[in-house]
Amino acid sequence: MNTVAQLEPVAYVGVDWASERHACCVLGTDGRKKSAFTVEHSKDGLAELVRCLGALGPVGRVPVAAGRPDGRLVDAILEAGHPVVAVSPNAIKAWREPEVLSGATDDPGDAEVIAEHLRLRAHKLTVLAPFSADSRALRAVVRARDDLVDQRVGAHNQLEACLDAFWPGSSHGDLGDLRLILIGPDPSPELGPAIASPVLVSVFTPSHRPRYLNECYKSLAAQTISEWEWVVVLNGSAGDWRPPVPDDRVRVARERKVKGVGAAKAAACALARGEVLVELDHDDLLAPTCLERVAATFAARAEVVLVSSDWAQVGEDGSRNDDRFDEGTGWAYDEVSIAARRYLRCRGLEPSPHNLGYIWYAPNHVRAFRRDAYERVGGYDASLEVLDDQELMIRLYLDGEFCHLPECLYLQRVHPANTQAKPRTNAFIQDHTVALYQANIAALTSAWAARRGLAEVTLRVGGALQPDREPAGKVVDLDPDQPALPLGDAGAGAVHAVEVLQHVVDRAAFFNECYRALAHGGIVFSETPSTDGRGAFQDPSHRSFWNENSFWYLTQAALRPALPGLRGRFQVSHLGTWYPTAWHEEARVPYVRANLLAVKDGPRQGGPLLC
Repeated sequence: MNTVAQLEPVAYVGVDWASERHACCVLGTDGRKKSAFTVEHSKDGLAELVRCLGALGPVGRVPVAAGRPDGRLVDAILEAGHPVVAVSPNAIKAWREPEVLSGATDDPGDAEVIAEHLRLRAHKLTVLAPFSADSRALRAVVRARDDLVDQRVGAHNQLEACLDAFWPGSSHGDLGDLRLILIGPDPSPELGPAIASPVLVSVFTPSHRPRYLNECYKSLAAQTISEWEWVVVLNGSAGDWRPPVPDDRVRVARERKVKGVGAAKAAACALARGEVLVELDHDDLLAPTCLERVAATFAARAEVVLVSSDWAQVGEDGSRNDDRFDEGTGWAYDEVSIAARRYLRCRGLEPSPHNLGYIWYAPNHVRAFRRDAYERVGGYDASLEVLDDQELMIRLYLDGEFCHLPECLYLQRVHPANTQAKPRTNAFIQDHTVALYQANIAALTSAWAARRGLAEVTLRVGGALQPDREPAGKVVDLDPDQPALPLGDAGAGAVHAVEVLQHVVDRAAFFNECYRALAHGGIVFSETPSTDGRGAFQDPSHRSFWNENSFWYLTQAALRPALPGLRGRFQVSHLGTWYPTAWHEEARVPYVRANLLAVKDGPRQGGPLLC
């Protein structure tokens, strides 16, 4: 997948998408504004946009950034040959807010911000893969069908209202045969009970190996709601497949040019039209109540953007599989009955910054998310071969709340062809999960704390903060001899202690105060010069000395007697040694980074609990 920089752009275009008129801004390679204009969201308006873009230079070297990855606007630009980048609205908001103190937005200004974001992040941003001719045709058919469905629903509702006004009770079936003559029968009653879903659910499944798709379909046909659609994208060299019985809720597309699981899932989601997107791997199964429970949860809780569940494993032949994750790291198991068969359920861990950062949260399905949230955060990263789910979940968590349903709604098939069964792939996943954690744990914790009304503080000793780092939350001056935090009990979500611990002599007193102030699952983020190098000893102001092993006495019950005054309980979220910059490495000044979780009354955090 090409980055924007590899295209050697001659100009950068930002488009602020809107329902009626789109604001556009063109920046040169030096960042100067070349032009700004608006176009109507119409056939003529999009044609004018394409004409203006074509005048800027070779189409392949004029990238365009927009606030969504699909729609007629994006289709028109892609079809004209321009590279398109979908940018997250949250990223643009964060880019704009430092310059616009009021937080107010305007379309032309946002278009310029989008163009500038595209220019400055060109080395990281990747372009969207154009849809195949088959996919474009299918999307046109789907849009036409949606228009027809809207018209039919509108006519249906008008008729229901008229009947209720003049023949009360008619809309509840009291008219018998007359209602069937006027309105018609419910569609496909043979496919299961017609329980109304509060939202339209789109299940999506990319597949390069259709071997198990018939079984997937059977689990969908057995759902306790009938209002769903299933989008199957056959990618790569996958053979042809159609559902075992005709079902207009199943839509099959082929994308031969899509490479990688992230790109395949992005292509499938782009074809979906539901309000809720449910991921179903091509070899897995849904419990009969899965879609009903997911849809009801989204309908009842407007703040939730992602729903997950417990799961069980089955073998290659669909029989029960009793393999377990290490129960010493927080996993719990019990037996459940699904469709009169017994399975070993794995209870999912709660959504928390730590669990999500390491994909302790929802490593398996079901995972379902709101379509509008998915589009806001930019959708699947099409460049990812693995960890596409974790990376997407991290961005979704920054957007809104998660909900875990303590029910077994998903059956995951275990067989030799599983991605995680390959040793090299699994090793890559483990390494890059840690990298994702390190890159996102602070932002995840900030989002978690803000949604729960918890404070976030950055501690300062001696009146100085690191000049290259923006403090998180409120800055608090700490007296290292009498450590006290101006926070109520369990009122904080994060305490940042960078360049602090080396000034604290009474370790137990400091961490007792952090523990008192933190809520369950809150984190102490610390960075301290390590005794593994020169930095711990060279500064004469340092009064205590730390390395990775120093934190064992805070997190392991067997070593707690060495700190007799310690009352707090902490679990390691991250513990490692690194050089912050090349200068530190050259000067042999390593730092130890320790992120410690406060363990109180609350859900288990994933990983070894030794305290």
